[in-house]
Amino acid sequence: MASQSAHDHAGHAHTHAEPVALAPTPASALALARRLVKESGGRNTGARRNVLACLIAAERALSHGEIEAQLADSDLDRVTLYRVLEWLVEQSLAHRVGGLSGFDRAMRFAFSRPEHGHAHAHAHFQCVQCGTTMCLDEVAVPALSVPNGIQLQGIELAAYGYCARCAEQNKSVAVS
Repeated sequence: MASQSAHDHAGHAHTHAEPVALAPTPASALALARRLVKESGGRNTGARRNVLACLIAAERALSHGEIEAQLADSDLDRVTLYRVLEWLVEQSLAHRVGGLSGFDRAMRFAFSRPEHGHAHAHAHFQCVQCGTTMCLDEVAVPALSVPNGIQLQGIELAAYGYCARCAEQNKSVAVS
């Protein structure tokens, strides 16, 4: 059996659960997006910058529809959004998180923090009530031993349950 470590980041989208000093302002998110897209060597288009800035500013992973709604004032069409998201994933500027717990099975996208590097494999959490999906950056995905000949491209480690907000709401309802 060949031992292979999980390193695929292009299979998940989510919210980052690690402590962050302050959520980035729209201006700072756009400035960071502009810099990261430029550093990628790709065309620095408004669509790429705006979608990445949307992901940077988000406190959770966003579905295609949520990104589309947040950028409704722009001239971004659905096909361009799909292409931009794929490009961001290819450049390791974003990553996908599959529908984890059956909440809605929608693919979500999250900003890939540069300080974690491309190979940062981690777990994800999805709330079964509201669908909030977040990265659990502090939870490492274990190496997986696979049979010879298998070329492992990634591992998804998912947890699900109630987020703090929904758990508190449920507790309040049960007490009433």
